[in-house]
Amino acid sequence: MEDEIIFAAKKGDWIAIKKLTIDEKTALPEVIGVLMGTRQAIDRKIFTFAGIDTFQLDELAAKMAKGKKKGFASAAELLSAPKPREQLLSACKSPDALPHAEAYLNKMLLENICFLTEVGTDAFNKAYPDYKISKPRGNFGKKKR
Repeated sequence: MEDEIIFAAKKGDWIAIKKLTIDEKTALPEVIGVLMGTRQAIDRKIFTFAGIDTFQLDELAAKMAKGKKKGFASAAELLSAPKPREQLLSACKSPDALPHAEAYLNKMLLENICFLTEVGTDAFNKAYPDYKISKPRGNFGKKKR
């Protein structure tokens, strides 16, 4: 039996399917790409399903990180700074989701100063130029609300 990676999810109108059969001809970057794509497919959805308005927190993180330079000092400053509780709560469907909102905000604060905590499409494409991976589908800009 060959190795394989299979991920299939359906929740409401959201569907994500990732599949790869792995044999002796399968290059490691293909495996990395499918695993990365799977994570990207679910990453924002985890917080959305937890009742978090990720777009609102994206804007807050951008505002908080504006003018900060990439570096450990900026990362420590942003992560240890008091978080605006009212804005976090307004991004939550229920107060129980507050810890999830804080986690998402911290993740986005780091990303806004170019501290990536996971392999992303741009980094993958730079490391493996022969295995171009397209960015995940969807509108992650201000248009989608």
